[in-house]
Amino acid sequence: MRLSLKSALTVVALSTATLFIATPAHADTISIEYEVTSQDLSVNTWPGGTGTCDTDRQWWALASKFYIEKELRVSETGLYTFTDERGGGFTEDAAMVILTSSLNPDDVSNCVYSIDDYAQVRLETGITYTVALSSFHRDGMGLFSYQAQGPGLIMLGNLAESELIIGPSSTDTDTQVVLTAAPVSNLLGADLSGTVTFKVNGGLVGEAPVDSATGEASLRIGNAFPVGTYTITADYSGVAGKTLPSSNTITMTTTATQTATTLDISLMEIIEGAQATYTATVSGINPTGNVEFYSGTVLVGIGQVTDGTASITVSPSAGTYNLTAHYVGDAKYTASSSTEKSLLVKPAVKPDQKPKTPTTTPLANTGDETPYVGAAFAATIALTSGLALHIARRKTVK
Repeated sequence: MRLSLKSALTVVALSTATLFIATPAHADTISIEYEVTSQDLSVNTWPGGTGTCDTDRQWWALASKFYIEKELRVSETGLYTFTDERGGGFTEDAAMVILTSSLNPDDVSNCVYSIDDYAQVRLETGITYTVALSSFHRDGMGLFSYQAQGPGLIMLGNLAESELIIGPSSTDTDTQVVLTAAPVSNLLGADLSGTVTFKVNGGLVGEAPVDSATGEASLRIGNAFPVGTYTITADYSGVAGKTLPSSNTITMTTTATQTATTLDISLMEIIEGAQATYTATVSGINPTGNVEFYSGTVLVGIGQVTDGTASITVSPSAGTYNLTAHYVGDAKYTASSSTEKSLLVKPAVKPDQKPKTPTTTPLANTGDETPYVGAAFAATIALTSGLALHIARRKTVK
């Protein structure tokens, strides 16, 4: 790319080799390569060597030169080392000036440091520096390169700002947590690729790339989180030379999972003396604890939850019972109660008594053709009214 106006430096390569270390800082090394293709007659001063450069007396009248400006930012405050990779010398002598704003040869009070072959410069996070790259070669032509190293990320170029939107802010004890982070920028077309590192309560839990389709990095945590409050931090790497890194922290709250309890009765109607089984089913992956069974407000039994169910078997006396089941909850699940169900217990029915066999007086045998009835011959006819008609007949003796 050939530069126009006051800049006629062609940057033929801008490469970064970034070592990403989660703690305590992000260490970085980048190589800055550029090419001087011509001279600029309007710029004829430059700092004479390595050192401070914020006064006019530190700038010398040298060969006319072009220069290129790049924004420079760092992620950690500290000493950064800049080394001429071509070895310096008169024929291929790189030149760099670090300023707090764009270079103005008529006012150099914003100049932080001038670098020839080698220098260590203290740079601070939160400041956008301007780097002016040129050459001490009188002809001003050729390829030049600096290596920069430091305790934090070194970001060179007119970079896009980024922000990080992360989640979730709430979850429950039955849900496997998926941490998400989406870098965003107000610069249209900003490169928002890269990676996101996630931490929970300060501890590193993993790293995920930003998906080009969704614009989001996601990291699935193997297990659901217990009830509690957690600090979730996400660090976006940014894109070297294009997009600044960013970080964000949120609080995630994990609550107990809501449950639902249902009640089933083995028989809705039984005879007194028979048994009925009450079974409660509790929703959730693996609820534990107890279920209390009530008839109205009276506790009639307690069952332990196993594989999501609890039951008791009872043999109630005759009557009608309005039954409910109440799950008491545990560390992961909330308490819940079933709707009411009714059980009818009928009284036991006794077997019918067999009728008694009636007794009669035997007839007396007198030898007559028609025997004499020594006693009244009686018959009893049962009437529907419940009365009895007694008939007696006595034989006349001739």
